[in-house]
Amino acid sequence: TLKVEKEGFVPYEKKIEVKYFKRTNLSIILKEMPTITSIYEGEASYLAYNKESDLFLFYVSKESAFYRVSSLDPILTTPPQIKNLVDVIWNPDRLTAILKIKNDNTILAGTPFYNPAAAQNEIMTYLYDFGRYDLLHQEAHFWGTGIGDLEFTPKGDQVAYFYEPGTGEKSLVVANKDNSAINRIVDLRNFTNPLFSWSPDLKNIVLTNRSKDYPSNKIYIFNLIEKKLSPVVETGDNLGAIFDDLGEKIVYGTYSSDPDFTTYSL
Repeated sequence: TLKVEKEGFVPYEKKIEVKYFKRTNLSIILKEMPTITSIYEGEASYLAYNKESDLFLFYVSKESAFYRVSSLDPILTTPPQIKNLVDVIWNPDRLTAILKIKNDNTILAGTPFYNPAAAQNEIMTYLYDFGRYDLLHQEAHFWGTGIGDLEFTPKGDQVAYFYEPGTGEKSLVVANKDNSAINRIVDLRNFTNPLFSWSPDLKNIVLTNRSKDYPSNKIYIFNLIEKKLSPVVETGDNLGAIFDDLGEKIVYGTYSSDPDFTTYSL
């Protein structure tokens, strides 16, 4: 085995077959080791990367605003009015995102999130359009309350979410990315705010229950073609599950110490 190393560069290693009267010529160019570069000095959260525009987006709580940065200094991306933010679910295109806002009529007064019709401290769900990062063309669209976990499709054109409006209804909803064409596809009255993950082919959604009764936190798969909900594993104590990039396996986290309880093949 030939190994070439140099400080600050990625080592090169190659197995070479050595024979009498055999000559091997190699042209080796070592790649520099990647370096960590700070893009923002301060507390930030909800980081996302827009591959098409080659820029990072993040939220700065003390500024109540999102920023973006590429190779230069951070640029203010939203007006400083996004207050009481408790969660962000980015659309894969990074041009829109779901914002979960905790209602407080005093704090939110004068912002697009002021909603006196919602109860105090209730979690409100908004679709926020960043207007292609133009400060003058951004909009917040109120979706409602009682919306739990939410997941965009890989292409970002549809969304699935848990809907519990407080009337006894608990549903898995599938809708367009603007929450139009709402379709309640399965009754989830036996679930507690489950986590969702789409399969790459959009034919299945995997669900993980999130109850305080941990043994009941099992993993299920819902087939959107057959409209059938089936358990993936019979054991509970699970944390969450996602499809792999090919949609052939489900990878999930569990409290179990059994190393075999980590993947499930479809």
